[in-house]
Amino acid sequence: MSFQFICFANNSHQLEKANTLSGLLDNKLLIIYQGNSNSLLNSSSNIVFDAPLEFLKSNPSKIFKTAIFFTLHANKDNYEILKFFRKKHTLTVAFQETFQLSTHNEKIFNIILSPDIIISSSYLEKKLIIKNCLFPDEKIIDKGWIFKNIKFNEKSTSDQNKILVLFGASRKISSISGELDRLRYDLLQYISREFPWKKIEVRLHPQDSQQRRFKDIESGNIKFLSKEDELQEIINDYEIIFCSEKTQAMFDLVFAKAQYFIFSFGNENIFYRSLSCKPIKVNKFITVKKFNQKYDLDKFESIHGYSDKDSTSILKLISQPLVTENDNIKFENVLWDNYFEIEGSSCELPINHRNLLKDFKSVNLQELALRNNSASLQASSFLILLNKIIKSNYNDKDFNKDFIKYLIKDFLIVNFPYQSLRYYLFLLRNQDAGLLTDDKEWILKNIYEGLMYRLQLKTVIKLPAFLLSPYLLKYRIYNLIINKILNILIHR
Repeated sequence: MSFQFICFANNSHQLEKANTLSGLLDNKLLIIYQGNSNSLLNSSSNIVFDAPLEFLKSNPSKIFKTAIFFTLHANKDNYEILKFFRKKHTLTVAFQETFQLSTHNEKIFNIILSPDIIISSSYLEKKLIIKNCLFPDEKIIDKGWIFKNIKFNEKSTSDQNKILVLFGASRKISSISGELDRLRYDLLQYISREFPWKKIEVRLHPQDSQQRRFKDIESGNIKFLSKEDELQEIINDYEIIFCSEKTQAMFDLVFAKAQYFIFSFGNENIFYRSLSCKPIKVNKFITVKKFNQKYDLDKFESIHGYSDKDSTSILKLISQPLVTENDNIKFENVLWDNYFEIEGSSCELPINHRNLLKDFKSVNLQELALRNNSASLQASSFLILLNKIIKSNYNDKDFNKDFIKYLIKDFLIVNFPYQSLRYYLFLLRNQDAGLLTDDKEWILKNIYEGLMYRLQLKTVIKLPAFLLSPYLLKYRIYNLIINKILNILIHR
C-alpha cells in the first residue's frame, strides 16, 4: 500500500488516536510506534514498531504529504525529525493529545518544538495557547475534539455492585500533582464508608508503579486493576465512577451512563469549578462533586467546544501542501542548533536573541520574553541562558531575578525538570533560592523527590529516608553530588 501520511505514536493512548486518524484518512496513514506492546500491533498492517528517527534514516527516499505528531518534546531526535521533513517540504502537524492546559491550570504543554500547524483539542485550549504565547494564532486550527474512543452502552450493562476509581498521575510521575498516597488512601476510605457493600476497583495512571505501596488496603472490597485493563474495554462494567479532575478521562466520561463523581485534591481546574453540584468535603484537602449531565454537559461543551462535526474539514486542511512557513522557524533553528551543538542554521536574529548567543549579560530579558511568541522560542531561550548562567556562575541577583520573572514558566520547569533542578541547585549554592516564587520552588522540590524516587528504584540499597528531603540540597557537597547526577542524566 502507498501511504501519503505518516504519524508518530509514543504510547498506547497515542496509538489509539493514530488508529482513529487512519480510519478517517482511508487507511493511507503509516503509523510509527515505539511504545509498549499493544493489540493493534497484530491487527493492523499500517503500524511499524520502530524508533522514529531510525525509521526515517532507513527510508530516506520515502515522501509523505503530511507528518503527524501528538507530542513534540525538545530533544535532539525530534529536532532532527522536523528538519528531515522540512527539507522534503512535508507539512508537519501536531494534534493536542489532551485538554492539557485547561486540565492542569496552564502548567502542562508538550508541543515544544514548532510544527507547521497545531490542531488544538478545543476552543479553550486554543485561547490558552494564544494567551501563553505558545504558538502563532494564525497557525492554530480549532475544530473540536475528534478522538472519542470510548463507546458507552445505551442500556446499562453495569455490575450494580462495582465502583471504579480513576486516579491521575502521582507526584512521582508529575511534579505538579497533588495526588499524594495518603490523600488517595483517605479518598478510598471515604468511598468505602459511603458504599460499604460495593466492590471498589482502582485504576492508577499507566506510568504509576505505586501499586505495591497500597497493598495494606488492597483487601476486602478494594482491588487494583492491571495496567492492561484498558478503560474503553471496562468502562461499561460499573454503576458508579469516581475520577480525578486532573485526567483526560474526566472529559471522556461526561457521556457515561454510570453515576459519575469527580474529585479534586486542590488547585481546581476550570471545569471542576464550573460544575453545578455543591462540593462534598471529604477532608480539608479533598472535595468531590457529582456530575449532572442535565446541567453540566452544556457547560462542558461551551467551555471546550466539544464537537467532532468538523473532522472532515480538519483532514482536508492537513492534506494541503505547505503554503507559508512559520516566520519563527529560522530563528528557532539557530537557537536549537546552538543548544544541541549542531552546525548548520544561520539567519539574522533579533538583537536580544543575538546577544543571548554572544553576550548573554547584555540581554534585555523583558524584551527577549516579549519577542518569544512560541513555546519553541521560550524553551530554547530558557535552556541556553540557564546553561550560560550556571557555566559562568553568574550570580548577579538582579539578572537572575529577571530571568526567573520573565523566562522561567511553569510549563518549562515541567518539560525540563532536570535542567530546572540544576538551576535551583545553583541558586541554593549562591543563597538566592528566595528569588523563586513559592509555587515554582514547590514544583522544583517535587522534581527532586521524584528524582530520588527513581534513583531508589534503580539501586539495590534502600536509601535512608533523610536523603529524600530537599532540605539537604542547601549543603554544598550534597548539592554538588546531585548536580553531577543531573548532568549525567541530561547528557546520557
